Amino acid sequence: MNFGPSGLYTTTIERVGKPDYTETWEPPIADKYGANRLQINDVTTQTIPIYERNKNVAVTFKSTHPTPATLYSMTWEGDFTTNYYQRA
Repeated sequence: MNFGPSGLYTTTIERVGKPDYTETWEPPIADKYGANRLQINDVTTQTIPIYERNKNVAVTFKSTHPTPATLYSMTWEGDFTTNYYQRA
């Protein structure tokens, strides 16, 4: 997932037949920004391993923090196999 300006946000992965997985993502640590500036990432890329078919999963983003959470794009990467079947 590619984020623009973002602060604190939570992702929830809902999978069929498995318990939900929730993770909270925080901005960088306090020593990495100026005292008179907001603690916001400019551009970040988050990778969340899912190990599930795209039809069996739902991804939810939540942000109740006053800082923004801007989602620019989301990509899905995986392997496809034909189980060694070939057309006759």
